[in-house]
Amino acid sequence: MFEGKVYEFNQFNINDKIAVRESIAGELKDMIFIDECEFVRLKRLSKIAPRIPRNNGFIRPIEYVHKEEISKLILKIIEKRNSVVINELIVEVCNLFKFDSNSDEIINKIKTLIKELIRTERVVFKYKELKLIGE
Repeated sequence: MFEGKVYEFNQFNINDKIAVRESIAGELKDMIFIDECEFVRLKRLSKIAPRIPRNNGFIRPIEYVHKEEISKLILKIIEKRNSVVINELIVEVCNLFKFDSNSDEIINKIKTLIKELIRTERVVFKYKELKLIGE
């Protein structure tokens, strides 16, 4: 049905989504799953790591980058620097993923992920800087 093409899952119509979900629930249930962010993932590769594009490599639009990839990169940057100002962190994340650091959509997504890291107590916002909890 969808062989040889890449489709953005959230652009599928309802019948296509049902067909994909039924395929995953049936024949493919032991190999893949759809996670909470609507990404189709391999079960054997359940850990997500930031995939930074090479200098001349393909740059993924932010909607194709899992939020966990961005969050892990944020944590690595904070760990490496010990602390970082939010605006500097946003620029560094954008530079590494080769995103447009002037895009409101991208800035808002990164800020949302930073707020989530604060809410889940993985980082703390203190003296206008982000730090890992316990440092």
